[in-house]
Amino acid sequence: MCQNGALFSRTILFALICSSLAGIFTNEWVVRLKKEADPNVVAEYHNFENLGQLHEDTLDDVYHFRHKELKKRHSVHRRDVTDQLNEHEMILSSEQDELLQLEKRSSRHKQHELYNDPNWKDEWFLNSEDSGAFVGYGYNINIQPVWDQGYNGSGVVVCVIDDGLERTHKDLADNYDPLASYDLQDDDKDPSPRYATNEPNRHGTRCAGEIAGIRNNSVCGVGVAHASNIGGIRILDGPVTRIMESKALGSTLIT
Repeated sequence: MCQNGALFSRTILFALICSSLAGIFTNEWVVRLKKEADPNVVAEYHNFENLGQLHEDTLDDVYHFRHKELKKRHSVHRRDVTDQLNEHEMILSSEQDELLQLEKRSSRHKQHELYNDPNWKDEWFLNSEDSGAFVGYGYNINIQPVWDQGYNGSGVVVCVIDDGLERTHKDLADNYDPLASYDLQDDDKDPSPRYATNEPNRHGTRCAGEIAGIRNNSVCGVGVAHASNIGGIRILDGPVTRIMESKALGSTLIT
């Protein structure tokens, strides 16, 4: 446990240094002592109160100290106090505590842009907060924070190998990539599906919409990679041979 505890304690100290954003400091310190140290004696020597061991079951000799004279909240990072603590022969490391800017997921989510795509409210797998009975992140792949960081499929080309792709569909047309498309059933460059009452052949288009449906265009829904380019290989609408399958999976070879 000693090795794991030491590693975990260093992680805790590192997190206190790196993840804090508020710039408001407290009068409390996290202190890691040598095993033979008396925490009460060390705390008293530096005018601190020992508030006890942190995570006793998982950390070895990591303690919570509170300074007796400093204000509870202040904007000054007291590195001088930290340096003084770290010079003590019984102290391995220490770090002043700091207030963090944390938000509940639900309140952070409310800051996201509301999209005008009519089916957005029904896309519970992307947007459970606005999807009635599916409210809650337990049903949500939590994609919006990823979009906020700029990861939306831009620069990526996706090819759907299926029963065709409606390349002129209003929710796909601007993202359509003809170089990633082909019709292996009719041996031409138009992957549009064959429409029939008994075989609607819409599965490929629906899959493409889930991937690359354009966001905020007042049409259908939002694709998980809504800025990606989308192509389609029409193959699953008739007999399929091994050569056709090979061409589909190696579609960049089709000219």
